[in-house]
Amino acid sequence: MGINNKILLITERQEQFDFATSLLREVGYRPLVAASVSQGIRMAEAENPHLIISELAGPHIDGLELCRLVRSEPKLRSTPILLVGDLDKDSSIVKDSRRCGASDYVQKPIEQGNLFDQCYRLIASNPRNFVHLRAEPLIYRRPEQLCI
Repeated sequence: MGINNKILLITERQEQFDFATSLLREVGYRPLVAASVSQGIRMAEAENPHLIISELAGPHIDGLELCRLVRSEPKLRSTPILLVGDLDKDSSIVKDSRRCGASDYVQKPIEQGNLFDQCYRLIASNPRNFVHLRAEPLIYRRPEQLCI
């Protein structure tokens, strides 16, 4: 899994995704990074990623709006969206994210193995991606937590 699977990371703080980007690249994913929702939507339309990972909230990022925009685009409608944030999974905003089209939510900090598991599960759950999967187990190098 991972060969040429494009994962779009949307964050205003690139340094927070640098570690995740390098890990994803090491296991064969092709990470793309956008600094805003509008740039992310443009990149998603151009690149047609297999997964979108975004912060739930930031000064100029609204994960709920991102979900609405992605789900309104026919080409992107089935693309899985993983939102990341500091909120507890039971918060009303996290529950709203599901109603807006988020595929899942992960609370920070994210453990490396959990990130890989989430990426694999979400990409594999989309029938459009079946042709891009390969049946090899992922090997987790270190148990560090990702601060994305």
